Amino acid sequence: MRQLLWLLPLVGACAYPRVITDITASGDQAKFIYNRTNSTENGIIQCDVAEDGSLENCQTIPVVFMKKGE
Repeated sequence: MRQLLWLLPLVGACAYPRVITDITASGDQAKFIYNRTNSTENGIIQCDVAEDGSLENCQTIPVVFMKKGE
């Protein structure tokens, strides 16, 4: 799974790179939480994990993280 960290910044290579801050996996899905450098953009990349461990059907889900109490 850690090898994927090198590939994900290439998604949207024309914009600022994404920095993966956390990874979760459950069953046949993996989610990568990212922050875009030099930007306030945050999001989640959700992918299906194939039997051979490759990622398929990835989609970006934009999110806004808020501090507790806001």
